Amino acid sequence: FGYRDLLLSVYTPPFSDYRIPLWTTLEISEFLMRRLGVEENTMLRAVGMVMNLAEYHRYDIDKHLRLRSMSNTPGSSSSSASVCLTTFSLYNLHLCAGVVAASIKYMDYPLATPSTKLARMVRSSTGYIRAIADKIVNIVTTSPPNEPKTEPPQKKRRIL
Repeated sequence: FGYRDLLLSVYTPPFSDYRIPLWTTLEISEFLMRRLGVEENTMLRAVGMVMNLAEYHRYDIDKHLRLRSMSNTPGSSSSSASVCLTTFSLYNLHLCAGVVAASIKYMDYPLATPSTKLARMVRSSTGYIRAIADKIVNIVTTSPPNEPKTEPPQKKRRIL
C-alpha cells in the first residue's frame, strides 16, 4: 500500500458526500509512524493507546481547534464565529498525524521535527499539526485514571 491508497475513499451513488474509509485511524497512524522511520513496537503500542484517547476526546479536540482558529482570525465577529463553528471539522488524516506527533513528543522519542515532516506528508500546515498534538498531549497528561470512586455519594437530608 502506498500514500495514494491511504487517501482513497468509496463513494456511494445516492449520497455523494458520504465516504466510507478504507483504513482505520489506527492503521493510518501506524502507517504515518512507519513513514517517519519509527519501527519500534513500544512506539507503535503508544500510538495505539494515544489514538484511543484521542478518539474518545475527539469532540474536545475539535472544539479546541475551532476556538483556536476563531481567536487567530483577525477581525472575527460573533457571526463569523458561528459560521466557523459549524463548518470546521477535524479530518481523520490530520487527527492521525497529530496523534503520531503527540506520541513522539510524549514518549520523548529522538526524532527531529516530526510535526514538519507529518505536515508535509498529509499536506497541511505545521502549526495545525502541532496544535492537534499539543492538545492531545494535554489530554493524555491530564486525563483522570479509570478508578472507581471509593467514597459513596453523600445523601442530602431533608429539613422538615
